[in-house]
Amino acid sequence: MVLNPAELEQQGWLRVWQEGSAQQWLDPQSIAEHAGLLRADSLFFPEAGEPVTYRSQYRLEEGDYRDLDAQGQPLHEWRSLADDPFNQAVFEAASRWARTHATLADPA
Repeated sequence: MVLNPAELEQQGWLRVWQEGSAQQWLDPQSIAEHAGLLRADSLFFPEAGEPVTYRSQYRLEEGDYRDLDAQGQPLHEWRSLADDPFNQAVFEAASRWARTHATLADPA
């Protein structure tokens, strides 16, 4: 597991959000879009503490998201992106990436 932003940047990850020293990074290799769903993995570096890995699924039409566990099962019900600046930043960057890169995997 990569544990610092400099290594993520070298590996092609995209910094999509920053406030103070807190940062959210998107793994462009994880982006998958299929049947109105977009999936992406990201890594959050809080101001203090250990980084947290997220796998999130987004409904394109509805503008909402849910986080998934390692097996792809939902961890919670759908939530609005408007209420979550971290996921909103990941979603916007992932959807831009998806529109410009044709070969994407199935998000299931």
